[in-house]
Amino acid sequence: MDSQCHCNDGFGGCSCEVPDENECKYRPCDVFAHCTNTLGSFQCTCFPGYDGDGFSCQENVWNEDF
Repeated sequence: MDSQCHCNDGFGGCSCEVPDENECKYRPCDVFAHCTNTLGSFQCTCFPGYDGDGFSCQENVWNEDF
């Protein structure tokens, strides 16, 4: 078992008793990032191949002219 609780939208906590808004539904992250809803907050993480803070992600560009 994965120790994560899966609750209906609008609730959180391991017994799903805590009201919690899913902030990710407002799409606060960059288009090249994944949003993870957490209890009372959220986290943005850039996709593989992109760098940034999740709110602003830039494609990794490797300089081939070494």
